[in-house]
Amino acid sequence: MQKIKDFYKNHKILGGFINIFLFIFIISIFISTSNDSSKKIEEKKVVALETATSTDTKVKLITSDTMIGTNIEFTKFEILPNTDTDRKGTNYAQVTIQIKDFYSKEKLFKNIGKLSAKIYQETFKNEPNITDVVIIYTGELTDDYGNKKVSNMISQTMNKTTHEKLNYKNFDAEKMCDFLREQNTRLKAETYCGVFATNLR
Repeated sequence: MQKIKDFYKNHKILGGFINIFLFIFIISIFISTSNDSSKKIEEKKVVALETATSTDTKVKLITSDTMIGTNIEFTKFEILPNTDTDRKGTNYAQVTIQIKDFYSKEKLFKNIGKLSAKIYQETFKNEPNITDVVIIYTGELTDDYGNKKVSNMISQTMNKTTHEKLNYKNFDAEKMCDFLREQNTRLKAETYCGVFATNLR
């Protein structure tokens, strides 16, 4: 121990370099271990998604992904009958997700845009006979009288025709709400994005 102290005392510059090297070496090991752990977790999620047999389980797994700045929770997945006269006898999927907390309005829309894209792809792939996928994002809102209740905050609808045109690899899913509105306005597509919470308008 005394020899080491004497070495550092007599070779201060070299000792400083050794300390820096050891620090970088330890940090690199920590980062490598952290990356390996993250990779293993991601691999487990992929396997779970591929082996899941029901669409609701797959959607639940997708919504379990961590999103920085947004905390959400899967509520339910349903296959419901269309009530429109021209679409009787067909079904659509409805996914309900509760927004627990979010950092900012901008971050929220970006995060749920990317989440919605994943849900649309997985749901249409596993439920080929449905006409649309409706995703309802709910949250705890306070009314003018101070009462809190869980209400619809955002609703997004993607129809099958529009979904099949999309190249999701090149699509900017962060702007999902704007895209759904634009498709409905410009092309009269059966897409929709409604924002019901006043703090998100």
